[in-house]
Amino acid sequence: MDKLIVATDENGKKLYDNKAIIDLLLGLLHAGHHTPAYTAMWAIVQISQNSHIFQKAKEEQELIMKERPSTQKGLSFTEIKQMKYLMKFTNELLRRHTVAVASFREATANVHING
Repeated sequence: MDKLIVATDENGKKLYDNKAIIDLLLGLLHAGHHTPAYTAMWAIVQISQNSHIFQKAKEEQELIMKERPSTQKGLSFTEIKQMKYLMKFTNELLRRHTVAVASFREATANVHING
């Protein structure tokens, strides 16, 4: 928040007034609260309806656990990169079930695809 308060453009003009800073912070708090819950909900729905997804993801996790030292606590970045199937599942989940409640965008130009 301190950075937002003192942020200026190249001419020294403040970038944000108090209302803009409040809006940004509320947006961050809202996004940080709801999107993980929505994502987790859709993941549970998809896994419960498709047991083969759960089984394959579980096998991937068990293989990673077998290869790690018994003294290791928590995930390493290398282990996260090994989760190829889980990453594909997550990407497909996010593609099919948008977790953002609303998207306030407006097209600014017409686009023609394949004629």
